[in-house]
Amino acid sequence: MKSRFEKETKIVDYADELHLSEKVKQTKLYYAVNSDEVGLPEFGWKIHISATLKNAKKTVKRINAVLEDTGIEFKFIKTESILRKTLQKSWPRENSGKFITIYPKDTSEFVRLVEKLATFQWENNFPYILSDEEYKDTPIFYRYGRIKPRNGNKILGPNGEQFIDDPKPYFEIPSWISLPFPGVEEDINNDSVLLNNKYDVTDVVHITNVGGIYKGINRENNKTVLIKESRPNMVIIDNYDALSFRNQEYNLINSMNTAVVPNNIERFNEWKHTYHVYDFIDGEPIFIQKDNLDDLWNKMVATLRQVHLKGIAVGDVSPNNILINKDSPTNLSFIDLETGTSLKFPNYYGLKLRTKGFKLTQYKSLNKYDLLEKMMLSDKEGLALTFLAIIQPNGGVFDIQESNPDLGLYIVKEKLSDSNFTQFKEYLNLQNIQGIENLKVFLTKFFSNNTKSFLINNNEYPQLKIVNIDLLIQEGLLALKENSISKVTHIVARIGLFLVGNNNPKLFATDNNNGKNIKEFLLAMLDKYTLEEILNEIHVE
Repeated sequence: MKSRFEKETKIVDYADELHLSEKVKQTKLYYAVNSDEVGLPEFGWKIHISATLKNAKKTVKRINAVLEDTGIEFKFIKTESILRKTLQKSWPRENSGKFITIYPKDTSEFVRLVEKLATFQWENNFPYILSDEEYKDTPIFYRYGRIKPRNGNKILGPNGEQFIDDPKPYFEIPSWISLPFPGVEEDINNDSVLLNNKYDVTDVVHITNVGGIYKGINRENNKTVLIKESRPNMVIIDNYDALSFRNQEYNLINSMNTAVVPNNIERFNEWKHTYHVYDFIDGEPIFIQKDNLDDLWNKMVATLRQVHLKGIAVGDVSPNNILINKDSPTNLSFIDLETGTSLKFPNYYGLKLRTKGFKLTQYKSLNKYDLLEKMMLSDKEGLALTFLAIIQPNGGVFDIQESNPDLGLYIVKEKLSDSNFTQFKEYLNLQNIQGIENLKVFLTKFFSNNTKSFLINNNEYPQLKIVNIDLLIQEGLLALKENSISKVTHIVARIGLFLVGNNNPKLFATDNNNGKNIKEFLLAMLDKYTLEEILNEIHVE
């Protein structure tokens, strides 16, 4: 039986069902139709058509049917996977949502075409294009900008004026250009407007394509609040949008009634966006804490336990999601439960959206009961890896010493009591057979029978981010010169354990110096020692 995570991968190409003319060009992102046509202006009005993943096929068919025989140039995003990327969190806000771009030859053609397209029956659910003006609550947007530029991003006015055409996440036009449709006024940014008639936004905490996180003041009681904004139809994973995850967090917190998460105040819709409001926690990131680490570990465990006792898993336990409360330094708070889960509100994507570097075991789940159990285990791993990051952020904490039964986690052992160290290993899952197997899999994969070929030709590994990797390699090369197999295996085990702790990051990218250095070290080592000698030294059978 396939899990909820295992899906057939199929490339959806939006040109497959279209009868396009021969005048089609391709770029990495777009198909351009009628692109050989001449007569386009240097700058002018252009049209953008917005679409969701669900209606993109229908939308491009409709636009192609209207334009294919007109000679009007247009382009559209090539595939569903590219469209999904343009709707995701990391895509620039000012460029998101522009599925189709149409280039009219002049203003009169632009007006005629917009009005014609507006006669169709459009769905009322579509991504809003922030840089453009919307036409009558349809997915038809427009802006004035470069079309066939000759002066870079400068638009020149009739009297020598200049306008820098640098799309922003709001609509703007040159001062000498008139708006094309009667009754439409350019939006004015008014910073004094209160959200929901009470919330005054005072600071931007973080902002992405899917929405912003803001600090604000409730003018009814002068209390500081945290406001999380969600833009509709912005994709996080598969077809789940930002609003789905914001609602998940709100529902989980609403069912908890505990001091270790911010209290939710309300959620409301304003304009086209949804806002979730919480009490503001004035805190500092947990990784600034360096003193009394044994006490800190106890507080971390107690804080996570309070959440788990409510039947809820956090989902993404990592340093940036845990705060030390300034008003009450003995208290810690989890501030992000968007990927959390419970039996009442299961979230089957939480296991896939954990922060890279703070997950160890790859979990899959088939039902909500199994899901909750595994996500609670994942929370514990994240907590232990967060503690490691506090002790030594560069990753060097994973170490091996000869005859050390605790897998070389001696730096952690120095900081914790015996009982807490035992608990730490349980959370990190290094105390049981699976943790040992994870390490063995890494080492035996590196040192297979065809090791040299594997290291030279394998392209499936990305960058390994570790601050002290160059020093580590220098130590290894020096150990080779000294003919010290014990020191060499010490270095090899450090690399292997670091990889375990960072969820199997890929290693040998051709454009990464760290990966190249590690590869050269391992090749040099295999010229001197056999695989059996290395594995015997670090007691991996």
